[in-house]
Amino acid sequence: MIITLEALQEMWQRHECPLLQGVLHLDLGYFPVQVESTCHGAFDYRFTHSVAAPLPLSAIAGLDCTSIDVFASADSKHGTVKCGEGTQGGDGFVALESQDGTLIWVAFFRNSNPFMKLRIEGNDAIATSEYGNPWIFPLDSPQSLRILSPLEE
Repeated sequence: MIITLEALQEMWQRHECPLLQGVLHLDLGYFPVQVESTCHGAFDYRFTHSVAAPLPLSAIAGLDCTSIDVFASADSKHGTVKCGEGTQGGDGFVALESQDGTLIWVAFFRNSNPFMKLRIEGNDAIATSEYGNPWIFPLDSPQSLRILSPLEE
């Protein structure tokens, strides 16, 4: 199965997303992200992550898709940022759309938990997961994300 930009945009308009584990930037490719979490107390989940070199869109061919629900959105100079969850309990996503609703990039993680809150600070989208962890996505290079513990914010 060949994945095209047009097919990705159509999925996005239907509120669907490939089951990724990383950042899909429609201009730059797919950046797989390995995320590990450890629990350091009742409300202290800490995440470590590593970002791989970008792969072409063909790398996501054959992946299943999931429905997404948007829980928060915020406008930025780059477009509209949205965050929410997929159909599984641990899924979460953050995405940037242009002003006309065209998907620019989406970060989808199967173990982040849903992203419940969102704010824009300068060039960063800061999405807070259900665990309380702020995930910081530079709007022009989301693959440079940072994940903080709830105690660091």
